[in-house]
Amino acid sequence: KISERHDRVFATGCLDPKIAAAQPRANAAFVVLARNKELEGVIQSIKSIERHFNRWFNYPYVFLNDGDFEQSFKASSASKPDASANEQNAEVEGKTGGDAKL
Repeated sequence: KISERHDRVFATGCLDPKIAAAQPRANAAFVVLARNKELEGVIQSIKSIERHFNRWFNYPYVFLNDGDFEQSFKASSASKPDASANEQNAEVEGKTGGDAKL
């Protein structure tokens, strides 16, 4: 559950986000490394990012996993506000020495 007490904005006195969102900016995406069992934490993170930043900028999300995404993970992450329109799913193909290869 998101709470203002625990989930405050990162800085105060920032520029108006509507004005900042209208300016040229870099092509970017949020890369989310998550396992199926971490769904609840992913949802809470997306809600926080959307609430404090991405509702103005609409950057897409790219989800990476060390296995196949379960259908429930895909359905739940795609149903979050403003996340589904630009969502992409990918899988990590293998690991060697702790480094994931795409």
